[in-house]
Amino acid sequence: MLEQEPYLPSGQPFPTTYHLSCPYAVGRVSALEAAGGIARYERLVAAGGEISDSYHRGAELQRSLRRPAAVMVDGGASLSTGIAGTVRDGAVKCLHAHIAFALAHPDYALGGRAAEEAAPLFPATECCSA
Repeated sequence: MLEQEPYLPSGQPFPTTYHLSCPYAVGRVSALEAAGGIARYERLVAAGGEISDSYHRGAELQRSLRRPAAVMVDGGASLSTGIAGTVRDGAVKCLHAHIAFALAHPDYALGGRAAEEAAPLFPATECCSA
């Protein structure tokens, strides 16, 4: 998992603070998304309860982590977005970003639950990039 500044040196916004970098983990989460994971997690957020509460707390934390940069071609608009750059309340958009957020903030229940569903995220024996 990598942590990224909200803006690239060119001033282009980078939509999320954390993202997965391990090809194995990316593949596992891509399979979860391909199986309808995004729509399922959006339904869980809409249903209320722990996952919904976690989603909203996570989005607020995401906004608090993002800081202005010297150059922002969007005028700072992306500083107010949620995890994975979401604008619409309740949008999940990218489980990769939610799981990466949970790796950085283990109390983030939505990302933690998705990580459990995509498990194992990392190879059991050795790093796949070795």
